[in-house]
Amino acid sequence: MSAPALPSALVVDCSIVAGMFLADEQSPLAARIRDASADLTLYAPRLLRVEFANVALMARRRGRLDERQFVALLSQGAQFPIQYDSEEPSLVEYAESAYALGLTSYDYAYLDCARRRRVPLATLDRNLAAAAARAGVPVLDDPGRVTETTAIVYAARPKRAPRTARR
Repeated sequence: MSAPALPSALVVDCSIVAGMFLADEQSPLAARIRDASADLTLYAPRLLRVEFANVALMARRRGRLDERQFVALLSQGAQFPIQYDSEEPSLVEYAESAYALGLTSYDYAYLDCARRRRVPLATLDRNLAAAAARAGVPVLDDPGRVTETTAIVYAARPKRAPRTARR
Protein backbone atom coordinates (compact mmCIF):
# COMPACT_ATOMS: atom_id res chain seq x y z
CA MET A 1 0.00 0.00 0.00
CA SER A 2 1.52 3.32 -1.03
CA ALA A 3 1.48 6.46 1.08
CA PRO A 4 -1.15 9.09 0.25
CA ALA A 5 -0.05 11.91 -2.04
CA LEU A 6 1.52 14.93 -0.42
CA PRO A 7 -0.39 18.21 -0.61
CA SER A 8 1.05 20.72 -3.10
CA ALA A 9 1.87 23.21 -0.32
CA LEU A 10 2.71 22.77 3.34
CA VAL A 11 4.54 24.26 6.28
CA VAL A 12 7.59 22.32 7.48
CA ASP A 13 9.08 22.56 10.94
CA CYS A 14 12.66 21.89 11.99
CA SER A 15 11.99 18.24 12.84
CA ILE A 16 11.12 17.65 9.19
CA VAL A 17 13.98 19.70 7.77
CA ALA A 18 16.52 18.07 10.10
CA GLY A 19 15.18 14.70 8.96
CA MET A 20 15.83 15.66 5.36
CA PHE A 21 19.54 16.21 5.92
CA LEU A 22 20.74 14.30 9.00
CA ALA A 23 20.90 10.52 8.73
CA ASP A 24 20.10 9.95 12.40
CA GLU A 25 17.07 12.27 12.24
CA GLN A 26 15.52 10.76 9.09
CA SER A 27 11.89 9.79 8.91
CA PRO A 28 9.74 8.46 6.07
CA LEU A 29 7.79 11.72 5.92
CA ALA A 30 10.92 13.90 5.81
CA ALA A 31 12.33 11.74 3.02
CA ARG A 32 9.08 11.95 1.03
CA ILE A 33 8.99 15.74 1.34
CA ARG A 34 12.69 16.05 0.42
CA ASP A 35 12.25 13.79 -2.61
CA ALA A 36 9.15 15.68 -3.79
CA SER A 37 10.39 19.18 -2.91
CA ALA A 38 10.78 20.27 -6.55
CA ASP A 39 7.02 19.81 -6.97
CA LEU A 40 5.96 21.28 -3.62
CA THR A 41 5.64 24.74 -2.17
CA LEU A 42 7.22 24.65 1.27
CA TYR A 43 6.69 27.41 3.83
CA ALA A 44 8.18 28.07 7.24
CA PRO A 45 8.54 30.98 9.65
CA ARG A 46 11.96 32.65 9.51
CA LEU A 47 12.63 31.04 12.86
CA LEU A 48 13.39 27.81 10.99
CA ARG A 49 16.72 29.22 9.81
CA VAL A 50 17.91 29.74 13.38
CA GLU A 51 16.52 26.40 14.58
CA PHE A 52 18.19 24.53 11.72
CA ALA A 53 21.49 26.28 12.40
CA ASN A 54 21.19 25.21 16.04
CA VAL A 55 20.49 21.57 15.08
CA ALA A 56 23.61 21.62 12.90
CA LEU A 57 25.64 23.26 15.66
CA MET A 58 24.54 20.70 18.26
CA ALA A 59 25.32 17.85 15.85
CA ARG A 60 28.80 19.32 15.33
CA ARG A 61 29.42 19.78 19.06
CA ARG A 62 28.29 16.23 19.82
CA GLY A 63 30.66 14.80 17.21
CA ARG A 64 27.90 13.68 14.83
CA LEU A 65 29.38 15.92 12.10
CA ASP A 66 32.95 16.86 11.28
CA GLU A 67 33.82 20.36 10.02
CA ARG A 68 33.33 19.47 6.34
CA GLN A 69 29.95 17.83 7.00
CA PHE A 70 28.87 20.77 9.18
CA VAL A 71 29.60 23.32 6.44
CA ALA A 72 27.96 21.12 3.79
CA LEU A 73 24.84 20.70 5.94
CA LEU A 74 24.47 24.45 6.45
CA SER A 75 24.99 25.03 2.73
CA GLN A 76 22.34 22.45 1.81
CA GLY A 77 19.92 23.90 4.33
CA ALA A 78 20.46 27.43 3.04
CA GLN A 79 19.82 26.35 -0.56
CA PHE A 80 16.76 24.21 0.14
CA PRO A 81 13.64 25.72 -1.52
CA ILE A 82 11.61 27.00 1.43
CA GLN A 83 9.60 30.20 1.27
CA TYR A 84 10.06 32.05 4.53
CA ASP A 85 6.98 33.71 5.94
CA SER A 86 7.32 37.41 6.61
CA GLU A 87 4.04 37.83 8.50
CA GLU A 88 4.01 37.41 12.24
CA PRO A 89 1.36 37.86 14.88
CA SER A 90 1.92 40.38 17.65
CA LEU A 91 3.95 39.34 20.67
CA VAL A 92 0.76 39.26 22.71
CA GLU A 93 -0.90 36.90 20.21
CA TYR A 94 2.21 34.69 20.14
CA ALA A 95 2.25 34.38 23.90
CA GLU A 96 -1.49 34.05 24.46
CA SER A 97 -2.02 31.55 21.65
CA ALA A 98 1.03 29.48 22.55
CA TYR A 99 -0.11 29.40 26.18
CA ALA A 100 -3.67 28.43 25.27
CA LEU A 101 -2.41 25.55 23.10
CA GLY A 102 0.29 24.38 25.52
CA LEU A 103 3.08 25.22 23.07
CA THR A 104 6.31 27.15 23.13
CA SER A 105 6.20 30.38 21.16
CA TYR A 106 8.65 28.72 18.74
CA ASP A 107 6.25 25.88 17.98
CA TYR A 108 3.31 28.25 17.76
CA ALA A 109 5.15 30.12 14.97
CA TYR A 110 4.86 27.01 12.75
CA LEU A 111 1.23 26.39 13.65
CA ASP A 112 0.38 30.04 12.99
CA CYS A 113 2.13 29.99 9.61
CA ALA A 114 0.14 26.91 8.54
CA ARG A 115 -3.12 28.37 9.89
CA ARG A 116 -2.71 31.69 8.08
CA ARG A 117 -1.63 30.06 4.80
CA ARG A 118 -4.36 27.41 5.11
CA VAL A 119 -1.98 24.55 4.39
CA PRO A 120 -1.08 21.42 6.39
CA LEU A 121 1.75 21.42 8.90
CA ALA A 122 4.41 18.71 8.55
CA THR A 123 6.01 17.87 11.90
CA LEU A 124 7.38 14.97 13.90
CA ASP A 125 6.73 16.85 17.15
CA ARG A 126 3.80 15.08 18.79
CA ASN A 127 2.89 18.00 21.05
CA LEU A 128 2.84 20.41 18.10
CA ALA A 129 0.86 17.94 15.98
CA ALA A 130 -1.74 17.51 18.73
CA ALA A 131 -2.05 21.28 19.24
CA ALA A 132 -2.39 21.86 15.50
CA ALA A 133 -5.14 19.24 15.32
CA ARG A 134 -6.96 20.94 18.23
CA ALA A 135 -6.64 24.27 16.39
CA GLY A 136 -8.09 22.78 13.21
CA VAL A 137 -4.81 22.80 11.25
CA PRO A 138 -4.25 19.63 9.18
CA VAL A 139 -1.10 17.73 10.19
CA LEU A 140 1.26 15.41 8.31
CA ASP A 141 3.38 13.26 10.58
CA ASP A 142 5.00 9.87 11.01
CA PRO A 143 2.78 8.54 13.80
CA GLY A 144 4.81 5.44 14.55
CA ARG A 145 8.19 7.16 14.75
CA VAL A 146 9.67 7.73 18.17
CA THR A 147 13.36 8.48 18.39
CA GLU A 148 15.50 8.55 21.49
CA THR A 149 15.77 12.32 21.15
CA THR A 150 12.00 12.72 20.93
CA ALA A 151 11.49 10.44 23.91
CA ILE A 152 13.95 12.42 26.00
CA VAL A 153 12.69 15.85 25.00
CA TYR A 154 9.00 15.12 25.32
CA ALA A 155 8.94 12.61 28.16
CA ALA A 156 6.95 13.83 31.14
CA ARG A 157 9.20 15.29 33.76
CA PRO A 158 9.01 13.65 37.16
CA LYS A 159 7.04 15.61 39.70
CA ARG A 160 9.12 17.23 42.35
CA ALA A 161 8.45 16.44 45.93
CA PRO A 162 6.78 19.37 47.69
CA ARG A 163 9.19 21.58 49.52
CA THR A 164 9.00 21.40 53.23
CA ALA A 165 9.33 24.48 55.32
CA ARG A 166 12.78 24.98 56.74
CA ARG A 167 12.98 25.91 60.35
